[in-house]
Amino acid sequence: MSDTVCASRIARHPWKLLPIIVLSCVVGMIHPGHSAEERLNIGDFTGHFRGEAQSQSDDHFFIRQLRDLAVDVWLDGAGFSITWTTMIHPGQAADAQVRQRTTTLQFVPSAAAGSFHTAEPFEPFTGRPVAWAQIEGKALIVHVLSVYDDGNYELQTYSRSLSGDVMTLHFTRDAPGYPEFVVTGRLTRDQQ
Repeated sequence: MSDTVCASRIARHPWKLLPIIVLSCVVGMIHPGHSAEERLNIGDFTGHFRGEAQSQSDDHFFIRQLRDLAVDVWLDGAGFSITWTTMIHPGQAADAQVRQRTTTLQFVPSAAAGSFHTAEPFEPFTGRPVAWAQIEGKALIVHVLSVYDDGNYELQTYSRSLSGDVMTLHFTRDAPGYPEFVVTGRLTRDQQ
């Protein structure tokens, strides 16, 4: 059947397309992806968040540790910057000391909507990380990859889900030869 014959039949009986149009709309509404309403933007994540987390590992000798967390997210040009600070409280040993780690990364927008990357070029075998971030629904996910001079690597993934002023953290570290390491926590946005 030629295109001309099909077009003339559609023109004479447009109501026959109604089931196809309705089915297309229904499929579009139940699609498992996130709608524009469910997807947050980077501005939704701005602010100062504080809270606690617990670490766990598959290592049988690992002792769970309490961690105090602080996360600051702010708009920075067309992108954003993020700083996170972790205070690691050791176990019950008398000589144990609290350790503090702070990381700051600056992200610029990528071509894909809701995606960002650090501006520095990736230089493997230096230990300097490359990082990228994306917003998936209500979560800001930051990946940090380091490739060391011996060829080993470490991939850290920070998933920060937002519900109102509450941020839920799920952190994983993947490094060959090391047991899986996970940190989960809950932070609250400071009201100013």
